[in-house]
Amino acid sequence: MGQDSDSGTTVYQQQARVLLADDNSVNMALNLRMMATIMPNAELIEVTNGGDAIEKCLHSKFDLILMDVQMPGVDGIEATKQIRLLTGYSAIPIIGITAGNVRGEREKCLEAGMSEFLPKPIRQHDLYTVLQQFIQKQVLEQKEDAVVDDHLDMDALKEQIGDDVSFKSFFLDLVIKEIKQAWFQLENVRESEDIEHMKVILHKLRGTASTAGLKKLSMLTSNLEKELSSSNPGLDLLDDMKQEIEIGLQLITNLLNEK
Repeated sequence: MGQDSDSGTTVYQQQARVLLADDNSVNMALNLRMMATIMPNAELIEVTNGGDAIEKCLHSKFDLILMDVQMPGVDGIEATKQIRLLTGYSAIPIIGITAGNVRGEREKCLEAGMSEFLPKPIRQHDLYTVLQQFIQKQVLEQKEDAVVDDHLDMDALKEQIGDDVSFKSFFLDLVIKEIKQAWFQLENVRESEDIEHMKVILHKLRGTASTAGLKKLSMLTSNLEKELSSSNPGLDLLDDMKQEIEIGLQLITNLLNEK
């Protein structure tokens, strides 16, 4: 997304083609207004259903997609699944826009391949924050060699995968699903402050991260486990873990998409 990114790059500076899919004209007007404010250099393309979103992606390249989940006909979930299968769209940011009150909808969004989600009505600050995260991810991709050394033990990962190409795809895909699932669970448990349940989730996540060679994530998970076992546990490390999970998922996804 955009060009000439560096550590100081902001969403405001980006030149990008953005696809907005929403069947509600009021929501679309609001989305267009916010995007024009946040990314004034972006080219904004509108569609009113998932089928048209898929069709646009078949014939054009977009840098970002805002996808309403509840649309008639082909909904945002199915549209995302199909778009992810198109050439060049395996890692394009797709932001799901959800009602936020449907049980299990958040999980369905991310399982379908959405990169992130925001509840309706969208708030400009929340949209900016999410988009800025993807700008930062792009910077990481441009410095991937250094990032890999800091966050991923390639030797350990290769030892697990071996030379079997089909197993590599299966294994990396499983790692991505397990890490995403663990984070969903941690976010839910964080609200209830169920420390014992959180420790169980962290223990499993640490095993996944260690096996996958995600050394920094494994270390942070271990540190948080120890923190939760202390007499006065805090959850501040969860914020650091979220950023590390995003980095780890990006690195593993890049490996999964290698030809």
